Amino acid sequence: MKTFIHDTLTSSQTTARQHLKTESCPFVVFAHTQTSGYGKYGRVWQAFKGNFTVTYALNLSIEHYDFGKLPMLICIKLCKLLSTLTHSENIFTIKWPNDILLNKKKFCGILIEKIDNKFLIGIGMNLRLSPEEHSTPYPTTNVLHETGVLIEPETILAEMSAYFENFEAILTECDAAQVRQTYMALLEGKGQNIKVVTRKETIFGVLQDINHDGALILNVDGATQLIYAADIFI
Repeated sequence: MKTFIHDTLTSSQTTARQHLKTESCPFVVFAHTQTSGYGKYGRVWQAFKGNFTVTYALNLSIEHYDFGKLPMLICIKLCKLLSTLTHSENIFTIKWPNDILLNKKKFCGILIEKIDNKFLIGIGMNLRLSPEEHSTPYPTTNVLHETGVLIEPETILAEMSAYFENFEAILTECDAAQVRQTYMALLEGKGQNIKVVTRKETIFGVLQDINHDGALILNVDGATQLIYAADIFI
C-alpha cells in the first residue's frame, strides 16, 4: 500500500481527502503529529508525537447492507491486535459505534467518511500520551500508562496496512452474524442504562443490542428505539 509519511500535518483526514484528487486507492497518510485533527462532528482530536495518527483511503464497491459491518470489523481487528501486542486480555473493549476503550477509558477513535465509492478511515490512538485529565467529556488514557508496554506507531501502521490491503474481500465475504456476535462480546454497556446524545436530543435508556446495520437498539421505557448516530455515555 502506498504510504505518505509526514512529520507534521494539520490533519491526516484532510490531507487524504486532498490526495484523492490525484492518487488512486488504496493509500495511507501517516502523521507523527497533527495540529488540527478532528473526530466525529468535527470535534478536536489531540494528537501527540509517539501516538498513532493515520487515514486510510480505500475504494470499496460494496452494497449498503455491508456498511454496518465496516466499523465493526475495524474495531474488532484493533481490539485483537492490541490485546496481542500488549499480552493482555479483556481490557480492550468497544464503545458504540467506533471508539476503543482501554480499562473503560477512551484511547482510540475511528472516523469513517464516504466520498462516492471511496472511504476515508481515520484512526487516532493514544500509545504514549493522552489529553490532560478533565480536558475531555469522558475519561481518556494511553496504552503505555495502562499496560506498561511501549508500542511503536509504525508497528500498528504495518499491521493495519496489511489488513486494509484486502479489506473489501474481508468485508464482503465475512459472516455478518459472526461479526455482530464478536462485536457484541466486546461492547461496553450491554444491559446498562446509558445516556445517548444525538444532534437533536438526549435520550436515556437501556443498551439492548446492535442490529445488522450497526444501529444501537435502545430500550426506552419499554419501547425499542434505533439510534444510528450519537454519542453515548455509559
